[in-house]
Amino acid sequence: MIWCNHGPLPEILRPYARPDALLVQARYQPTGWLRRKQVLPLPSLPEKPVLVLAGIAHPERFLATLRQLGIHPVRTMLYPDHHTFTWADLQSIEAWLDDHLVIMTEKDAARLPPELGVYALLMEPVLIQGEAALLQRLEQL
Repeated sequence: MIWCNHGPLPEILRPYARPDALLVQARYQPTGWLRRKQVLPLPSLPEKPVLVLAGIAHPERFLATLRQLGIHPVRTMLYPDHHTFTWADLQSIEAWLDDHLVIMTEKDAARLPPELGVYALLMEPVLIQGEAALLQRLEQL
């Protein structure tokens, strides 16, 4: 199986794919917020200035998704992919939480204590191609 996010299988990779490989194409859509272990609906954000933190490989996709949701941060702090948050980072985030909403990816928020109170954007895959074949294969397994 080949799972492609954000578009079709790139042409440069097609020669390496097995001819019988199941091709699944997906895009991701926001479904809600995770805050202090509670799932909240998308329109539930309080009216506060927003700070966005991201330690992912392609933060521009995350920022574009936030803009599509009508969220325009007053500040964005980008870290390297798989950033390990330090004690100083945690103190800084906690200071921002007094007057701001702190929004992160679910991946980044998983590295923080849940009681900190950041909002993690929940994303779910929507299959564009290959859903029926994938379900059939899963049933076979």
